[in-house]
Amino acid sequence: MLVAQGEPTNVAFFKELYGLLGMSIMKAHKNKDVKEMKLLFKSLFHCMRVISQNEEAVNQRFFESAAQMQAFGALMKQCFELVWAAKNDQLAISADRAKHGEIEEEDEDELKEELYKITGAATYINECADIIMTTYKTDAAALMDDSVKWYFATILQQFKMVSERELQDATFFFMEYVEHCNSSDALMVYGLCAQFIDIAVWAKPEMADVRQNAIYGIGAMCQHINPSQF
Repeated sequence: MLVAQGEPTNVAFFKELYGLLGMSIMKAHKNKDVKEMKLLFKSLFHCMRVISQNEEAVNQRFFESAAQMQAFGALMKQCFELVWAAKNDQLAISADRAKHGEIEEEDEDELKEELYKITGAATYINECADIIMTTYKTDAAALMDDSVKWYFATILQQFKMVSERELQDATFFFMEYVEHCNSSDALMVYGLCAQFIDIAVWAKPEMADVRQNAIYGIGAMCQHINPSQF
């Protein structure tokens, strides 16, 4: 990408590219093409990351206005909803085939791979959300509350039934959300800390990354807990 390799301070170019990528994401969403959506969000994430690393603050912000940022948040929410629906459809197919004894060992691997590709879109939407949070801080709180938080909160609630990558994505999102957007909601911070403890205790020995991330999340939440409130 030109933004990443040759023109990191060319915010004007990024804004033009953002418009093209945004239109392509909307098209992929309309066509329910989750895999294409994943690739587009991956490209957008790389552009956002490079722009956000500019030394001058004026060149770090990639949205032209608060309204544009909120519009992007609405698009993120729609894409999360599509990922969730596609994931549930895939799980329903797997359950139906299992019920009728139609799944062999190689079929299980294919179904898991397909599910991995579907939820991969959410991973890159989350990467974009992370750049937005680290760049816009509390100004991005409303966007995250309305468009992103619900998805990863549901993942945490269903931690025994989701993939390891989904759990790691959800843990990472909430650590960044609390750190950059909203550390004042004590009940939320306590709740997340308790949830991370549950995940760390539940995680099987072979789920080292899940346990490590959960433990790290506990430490991150504890930094925002006021001892006098206990």
